[in-house]
Amino acid sequence: MTDKKTNFNKLKKIHLNINYGKVAAITGFLAALVSLIAFFIPKHETYKLHNVAVGATLVNTKPKLTSTDNKQVCLAPSGTIIELVGEPIKGELVISWQQVKIESGTCEGKNGWVSVENIIKE
Repeated sequence: MTDKKTNFNKLKKIHLNINYGKVAAITGFLAALVSLIAFFIPKHETYKLHNVAVGATLVNTKPKLTSTDNKQVCLAPSGTIIELVGEPIKGELVISWQQVKIESGTCEGKNGWVSVENIIKE
C-alpha cells in the first residue's frame, strides 16, 4: 500500500509541475502577443489647423476656393485640433482639400473642408 501512495504522490508532483510549466508558457506567449499587437497598432497623431497668412482657416461645406456665407462652416483659429476624415482630394487649380472634423475651439463638433496646406501634424 505504501508503494502505491508513493507512486501516486510522485505522479501528482510531476502532473503539477507540468501544469505550472504550461501556465508559464501560455502566460509568456500571451505577453509576447500583446506586445506585438501594441507595436503594430497605429499611434494617434494630432493634426491642427494653421494658416500663416491670416491666423485662421476657413472651413467650407464643399472643397472650393470661393465660399459665400451660406457655404462656410466656420473660421477656425490656428491651433485648432482636427481629425482627418477620409483621404485628401484634388480641387480646382492646384489645391488639395481634406475633409475634417473640428475637435477643439469655437468650431468644435463641426465638419467641413480645408485646404491641406493649412494642416500641420504634431
